[in-house]
Amino acid sequence: MARKAATRDFFISYNKADRAWAEWIAWHLEEAGYTTVLQARDFRPGSNFVLEMDEAAKRAKRTVAVLSADYLDAVFTQPEWAAALAQDPTGEKRTLMPVRVRKCETEGLLAQVVYIDLVNLPEEKAKAVLLDGVRAGRAKPELAPGFPGPAAERSVVQQPSFPGALPPVWNLPHLRNPNLTGRGLSPSGLRESQRPPKAGIHLIELSTAEADRAEKPQEGTYTRGDAKGCLCVGVYDRRMVSVHSMSPARK
Repeated sequence: MARKAATRDFFISYNKADRAWAEWIAWHLEEAGYTTVLQARDFRPGSNFVLEMDEAAKRAKRTVAVLSADYLDAVFTQPEWAAALAQDPTGEKRTLMPVRVRKCETEGLLAQVVYIDLVNLPEEKAKAVLLDGVRAGRAKPELAPGFPGPAAERSVVQQPSFPGALPPVWNLPHLRNPNLTGRGLSPSGLRESQRPPKAGIHLIELSTAEADRAEKPQEGTYTRGDAKGCLCVGVYDRRMVSVHSMSPARK
């Protein structure tokens, strides 16, 4: 068979039980700009499986071993990771890159190689861990880690404002809300009026002075002929009241 000259970044070594994981790993490695050799995609019908495996191991710079209990128990996967380990026994070039996708325990020489652990990780986290693991260099985080010791007590809890600066909201004109009843209908006027308000809830906008005089909810009655009704005035945020009125009872 003619030797293929092109080299690849990774040869994905896996057991058939973990094919979905192997394809997921290969996809994200290629999306990140790496090249891969994957049996499910690159070994075409009619080719010799053993020779293809041998060629893939030779022309790949590194081997990703998809670790699971099935992978460790399989016969054909053992020579694949062993060949990568033989090329770099000290791990200086990180030729063998184990990626654990299901719970399993490595033993012997393979146990000495640090693996990338994707077990029980959500997809986005697993992708980040995978790409960070295969990347060259130190795994230094982009953000500074939080201080693990006790937080220091600050003598000043809140930062003081700049001297001479105005507050964020300053000297805004007070515009009358057109949806309110208006000052023509005051709490005191409603109680004293011989004309009961319509049944329902009425909002009244108060002046500051009126708000100072109406700090507590008030109750009163109004009389119209032989009928009586109830009136309740409640104050809200010192500038607005709600008036709850009931239609007078009819005999």
